[in-house]
Amino acid sequence: MDTSRMADELLAQFTGRATQTVQAGGAFAWPWRAIERLPRSAQRERVIAFLRDHLQHTPRKRRDSRDLKQLKGSHRDVWQFDIDRSYRLQYTIDDERGEVNVEYIGPHP
Repeated sequence: MDTSRMADELLAQFTGRATQTVQAGGAFAWPWRAIERLPRSAQRERVIAFLRDHLQHTPRKRRDSRDLKQLKGSHRDVWQFDIDRSYRLQYTIDDERGEVNVEYIGPHP
């Protein structure tokens, strides 16, 4: 499926409101504009696939690649997905509400 069609289908399902929440097994919303601002289509495709295939179902499960990690120290509640060498997606998990909150998508902070 090409990126524009995938994006159209996701946009039809999800809103671009400021709240960036993923409910386990349910629909989610995130900052779509941040995804659109990623400079390369490969980056956008990678984020969309991560949201669709991984984050919504198994946000804590490490992947075979080393592109997902839990941060340390004062940021230990933040998980980081490396979109590529320069860009990151960061999220937190609210177990009580069964939600994942996308906090950031953009250049390495």
